[in-house]
Amino acid sequence: MNFKPTPEYTWKGLICGVVLYVLFSVVPTIIILRYFLNIDYGSLMVGLIVFLICFVIGRKTFWAQGDRVMAVMLSFFRSNGKKNNIRNFNHDKDQDILEVSLDTGDMGILYMLMFFFSLYIAIAVHFLFFWGIELRFPGIDIWKFLGCICIIIILHEALHAFVALLWGKVPWHSIHFGYKWRLGGFYFYCHIDKPLKVNTFRILVLFPLIITTPIAGLIWWLDPSIWSLLLFSLTIAFCSGDVLMFFKVRQIENDQWIQDHESEPSFYILSEAVVESSEEHHR
Repeated sequence: MNFKPTPEYTWKGLICGVVLYVLFSVVPTIIILRYFLNIDYGSLMVGLIVFLICFVIGRKTFWAQGDRVMAVMLSFFRSNGKKNNIRNFNHDKDQDILEVSLDTGDMGILYMLMFFFSLYIAIAVHFLFFWGIELRFPGIDIWKFLGCICIIIILHEALHAFVALLWGKVPWHSIHFGYKWRLGGFYFYCHIDKPLKVNTFRILVLFPLIITTPIAGLIWWLDPSIWSLLLFSLTIAFCSGDVLMFFKVRQIENDQWIQDHESEPSFYILSEAVVESSEEHHR
């Protein structure tokens, strides 16, 4: 991953780097030291000084990381399709297939952003409505957490398949499930081996986020505790790849076709000729 600061985002990157350092490193560590290990406030002040020294020493790295995050976030709101020639894809002439790949570094950045920001928002709402938070994590909560995580993952992939069946009119035998080791953990996927219209594909990638987030939020509301807060945040973070895919797909015209990759976080833009040829082959 290239952490060289870019001139365009220099000062924005510095501010972003400071914010991310505080939110992702300082705050979680302080919470663990104070509320789980009962460290006194004097020792916490020493810890804050240590964090400040670490930031000064590694400021160039944090600055560059802030640049990268700013670039990723701004790319969501800009039609930056030059890298993959998305907007230049010409299906009327000599280009029949274009592969568009997601950057795993961008996926990791978005995963962390979605996890931490949803966690902090949930904690703020929790204190607003429940006036406190249960910091204990008993054994029964661990089993609740693991069980609900498994259910959410299964439901997430099943919702992809549901959209393909209902809106994409895809037969069941064209839907495949699997997993791969990626980003330090298991990466689960649902592969559709038939092309889909762009609008259908947009619904397909966002549908799990729309459905699973309220479900996880309801679980947290019914059982407000550490495990349900983590479940809520992880449920949203699990959709980071889908969100990144959506912002890539939004650059594509509605009349085009998309075929997702069988196991990797990428997809293909197909010409009408390729789609028609594929349909003739499967008849």
